[in-house]
Amino acid sequence: MAQISPNLPTEDEINAVKNTILLPLMMTICDKSYRELEQSKGSFKQLHMAAIQFLFDSIQADLVAAKKLLFARKYKVYMDEENKLRCEYRYRGYVGEMTLLRDVAKAEIALRLGEYIKEIRVKMEGVHEG
Repeated sequence: MAQISPNLPTEDEINAVKNTILLPLMMTICDKSYRELEQSKGSFKQLHMAAIQFLFDSIQADLVAAKKLLFARKYKVYMDEENKLRCEYRYRGYVGEMTLLRDVAKAEIALRLGEYIKEIRVKMEGVHEG
């Protein structure tokens, strides 16, 4: 049976690196939507702004968790300032690079935003029932 090199990142670590790319982009989307809502008028403006703020806070908490995991395992992650979909990471002598294709990133962001929104919906239903 082949053994995995101890220097190769685990699946959790790869996901954490991926989160350091995707989650800030998702936070930017939320921030932009929030700012657009601030300038708008409508009956449900405050509700929508509160939902976006909750969404932003949930994403930010997940980003903090990903960064804590990487920090605890002594990862160094260097974001590419020109290409927000690319980073380099270093760990125990291993140097890796992660680049997400634009279409893949867009699909992943849409999927993840849907999951966060589902989480909001579940919490709202719990409040409604109580």
